[in-house]
Amino acid sequence: MSQRAKTLTKFAVVFMSFVTIFGFRNIINNGFQFGLLASVLFLIGGAIYAIPMVLITSEFGSIKKLENQESGLGSFCNFALGGKGGFLASWASYFGNLFFFATIAPFTVVATSYCVYGANGFDKITELLTKEGWGDNSARMSTTVLACCAILIFWAGTYISKQGPKWIGKITTIGGMASITLGLLFIIIALCYTIPTGKVVAGFGNSAAWNPVSSEDWWSFLSAFPWLIFAYNGIETMSAFIKDVKGGAKSFKFASLIGMGVVIFVMVIGVIVLSATITQENISRWGIVNSYYFVFPQILGLELDSTAGKVVIHIVGFITAVSGFGSMFFWTAGPAKVFFSEVPSGVMGKYLSKTDKNGMPTNALLVQAIVVTVILLAFGLTTAGHYNFVKNTIKQNDFFERITQAATSLATVQMFFYFFAYIRLRLKMDDEERSIVFFKNKWIPITISIISLILLSIAFFFGTVPSPVTWKADWSNALIDFLLIFGGFIFFMGVGVLVWYLNVERKAKLNGTDGSQGTAKIAKTKPKTAKVTK
Repeated sequence: MSQRAKTLTKFAVVFMSFVTIFGFRNIINNGFQFGLLASVLFLIGGAIYAIPMVLITSEFGSIKKLENQESGLGSFCNFALGGKGGFLASWASYFGNLFFFATIAPFTVVATSYCVYGANGFDKITELLTKEGWGDNSARMSTTVLACCAILIFWAGTYISKQGPKWIGKITTIGGMASITLGLLFIIIALCYTIPTGKVVAGFGNSAAWNPVSSEDWWSFLSAFPWLIFAYNGIETMSAFIKDVKGGAKSFKFASLIGMGVVIFVMVIGVIVLSATITQENISRWGIVNSYYFVFPQILGLELDSTAGKVVIHIVGFITAVSGFGSMFFWTAGPAKVFFSEVPSGVMGKYLSKTDKNGMPTNALLVQAIVVTVILLAFGLTTAGHYNFVKNTIKQNDFFERITQAATSLATVQMFFYFFAYIRLRLKMDDEERSIVFFKNKWIPITISIISLILLSIAFFFGTVPSPVTWKADWSNALIDFLLIFGGFIFFMGVGVLVWYLNVERKAKLNGTDGSQGTAKIAKTKPKTAKVTK
């Protein structure tokens, strides 16, 4: 039996759940996609996806046979699906994070621009090039410059993370708290000042406010579902701390349910106050990357180009930049360390599995940086557009929408393994000793899990395949989206399957055994503890 000290209280788990899952960007993103309808969708998503995920995680974490192993998506899927399924689940989580890295870096670059310059300097580049007659190459050039800047700071973050300094954890904590404070501050200001003083947008609550941006194209409407699901991702990473909670899995279940409930409540309130104080037309005109900064002067009743408005934008830029750098320092190393701690040596080869004195997979971090570089350049070079002086809008925002679409859509892949693993647990392994059971009648949680899988399937399919309307309007741009997002999924999952075959199944056949030995080896592996936060 594990002799691990129990250090986390229920309150600590509630707080960690909120910090891990809540993100102000998710409120802006989904408000942009769905309008006021996002508040209802957050409730529905919480009921049929987020809450079941908490209960499933708690049940997995209470299995007696896993009490001496670290909890986590990889170990849970390994237990229920076998070695190959566990590896592919961990691999899906890891390659999904590669696309998430590719969103953090450019957002951080833009935040730094707002902090120093008080505006999005890359929008200004597009505007100047459009005046010079560059046409659609204006946005391509500016997003390529943005991608190159993002690549530079990502490589810098990789180098710093490889050193393993203790202060990185402090920066990450400060950055995370700054981001949460910013989100809560927006809600508090809107509730206590903007709305009470009558600064509510005209037509709030009418039928137009409930119409999403893509209401005329139902396919594009469904393609935004990954953004909604991504807002609740994170609880599966919290499972790593089940063994550290005083009271074990039962206390974790109780506290994480409260934490998730608080997240759902704040997300719903956030969308409502956003819709009440900022028009969807403004968010669409600003673009998702600029909206994080412009909403604050707006709710304070300040003009964006006024002195006070510019000061507010500089402050928000500074806080967001600190948050971005903190997140990037962690995310460049954290997921790789978790992945290689879950996968036994040999599966990924000696070169990639090599670690330093801090347990960092140094060679893997180098390869990871190269892959993220390719991803950023691919998205940057394929973004065309120009500055529209009539509407005062810029096509460059497609870069952020496309890369966010990729990150959120591919983040759903790991959850297919997670829910499949739980269904198999209840169907084939229901007699396993555990202290928590979702429902004693196994068909109720199985049905809920199937509903969640249907939701994931809808989100993944429509999120990776452009709509017929998009193909008709601009088939070349739609093809690029398809190749980058769905093609990225095929490529990375193909690499994962190939790695397993070459390093496990092929070697097992050469040794005169079958692939089950690889499963046994993984099942006996005790991964190291690693903290992952959103």
